[in-house]
Amino acid sequence: MGTRNLTMVIDNQGALKVAQYGQWDGYPSGQGAVILEFAKNKDKMNRLEQVLSNLKFFNDCEEFDKYIDAYNNRCPRWNKTENKMSPDNRTEADFYWFDKTKTRDLCAKILDSIITLDTTKLPKEHNNIIYLYNDSEFGQDSLFCEWAYCINFETNKLECFKGFNKYKEREHERFETKQEDVDKNSGYYGIELVKEYDLDNLPSEDDFIKELEACENEN
Repeated sequence: MGTRNLTMVIDNQGALKVAQYGQWDGYPSGQGAVILEFAKNKDKMNRLEQVLSNLKFFNDCEEFDKYIDAYNNRCPRWNKTENKMSPDNRTEADFYWFDKTKTRDLCAKILDSIITLDTTKLPKEHNNIIYLYNDSEFGQDSLFCEWAYCINFETNKLECFKGFNKYKEREHERFETKQEDVDKNSGYYGIELVKEYDLDNLPSEDDFIKELEACENEN
């Protein structure tokens, strides 16, 4: 189901390192459960924390623009004149990067993707850095961002946010909106924090889903 969502990670210094847009099944029983299971795995969490220093947001790096432009030019496009798609000229390394970091289908699986990614298979222009897209601004539009989850190493919390927020005082400061954005978003403010769980004392999946679904029904 197309329930749009965000998967985020904050490092132990408070820096946002992952802000991944997801297209599908953002409900607590979907991507929420995926993140919960990941967060319960201490080995995976340790590997994630170790790799965070090797992550960069490519939309915040001007030096990466040249590669992005070249990548986009290699992607297939609709040719109106010839009424057909142009060839897909992406390389094997381009596809590896897209499949492991960029596709909207990854959703919460971006976490497993990050810790298993082989940087030697990335395009040489990446210089062994894992480049992700910073989509955190999506959280400012709670009409479309229905759920968001954040592993926060600084606070040692798993943060859970929900959308459909029409109250300025409820939006989380990380997703603060301007009035022109609210007007554009049909009166919806940024997403609101509804639950926090201690990473060392996470609930069962059943309790996690039940508690967040109860939050969903609150006005």
